[in-house]
Amino acid sequence: MAVVVTEIRKRRYVCGLLWQSLSNPRELRGEAVELARKMNVDLMVLRKDLGIAQAGYASSREGAQPGMLSLGAVVASVMSVRGLKDNGRRQPANSWLAALRLDEERWAYFAVRDDSFLPSGDYAGSRAEVLDRLYADYGLGGWNAVIGDADLEDQGFHNFEAVTLDDFLPRSKGQRLWLSQAWELKPVERSRRRMVVAAGAVAAGAAVIGLVHWQRQQAAEQQLAAERSRIAQQRQAQAVAEANQKPEPPWLRQPVPRELVRACAGQLDLMSPGGWRLEEYTCSATQATHVWARGDSSVGYLLEQQPQASVELSGERASLVQPLPSSGGWNEELLASRQLLQPLISRFQQLGLRIALKPVAVPAAAPSTLAGLRQKAPQLPDWKAYSFTLQAGGVPLTDIASVLSQPGIRLDRLAYRQGDWFLEGVAYAK
Repeated sequence: MAVVVTEIRKRRYVCGLLWQSLSNPRELRGEAVELARKMNVDLMVLRKDLGIAQAGYASSREGAQPGMLSLGAVVASVMSVRGLKDNGRRQPANSWLAALRLDEERWAYFAVRDDSFLPSGDYAGSRAEVLDRLYADYGLGGWNAVIGDADLEDQGFHNFEAVTLDDFLPRSKGQRLWLSQAWELKPVERSRRRMVVAAGAVAAGAAVIGLVHWQRQQAAEQQLAAERSRIAQQRQAQAVAEANQKPEPPWLRQPVPRELVRACAGQLDLMSPGGWRLEEYTCSATQATHVWARGDSSVGYLLEQQPQASVELSGERASLVQPLPSSGGWNEELLASRQLLQPLISRFQQLGLRIALKPVAVPAAAPSTLAGLRQKAPQLPDWKAYSFTLQAGGVPLTDIASVLSQPGIRLDRLAYRQGDWFLEGVAYAK
């Protein structure tokens, strides 16, 4: 994919990056660098958001340079904050198309599905070329809205919002932007070269110091070696014991709301097997459970379609439990309670929903029981917890997951009853 460079208000932007999703949250840069080597490109930008991580790639052979800003990353960042107009209010949107005029001859095109750029969803070209891509992707369906130049308003796109590129670009000139690290193209191999040079310098310095020390202090070190080893072992054991006293953040082992919602909604597909009526469907991070009522059907009809179902002795109700594998969460930086809860309540009020929040007592870690170690008082956790319940009330589950995708928010349980979703979870804050 050829890149296009444009200069706007003394800043240079680049379009046409090739975007790839990343899957290892603890080694994002390493995974991104490995992909860059396979594609033979030397520049990249990392996008990280709750639940998603992507790398956009470009090559200096095509005119891209370090320090240029990815126009697609800028627009996506602003869209995640401002959302889209719907019935006079701003609503979150995670799937959208954009066609924006760059200058008299060129247009920029962006396609974002579930908060991630499509592999070919970052492009710049003529108006005709951009419209061809827009019509082709729009035909796939499933988009929240289309945004773009005002002269596209008569094209018949649903939820169309007229905007210009100027609505997304920073106003300040010549100053470093607060999100420039998340938008700037950076050399793929830069940090690797620095690590090699630094490691070489440290190794050389350590060798010189070690030689001098050995020559001058050999006799004294031999006498003190045994004592130092004993003290080091004691300190290490003490450090391990104190580390074990600190409670582990519970959100590390729980999937983020967007991931759990997708998994749970995707597993809900057994509405009336054998004529039995779905009474309730529940889902957690580990399993999904369907519960049916017999109605006018029979046990035999149910077992013909679902032989693994468990039928109650009364013969009136049955259930099926299925495993639901999911990955752990992120170790994100928590927000203060005021920063997290008040905007959360407001967002749901805008959607016409009520989220019920309740403080939860967080237990301290148990004291160490290792013999011979100095005992300390159990450490209290450095976070607060608030349980919450929420009824979807007809609002799409993906929109609710988008609102809940904030630092420290996790879902414990989802239930589907009588055509509506009920959610339970915990919000963790500083």
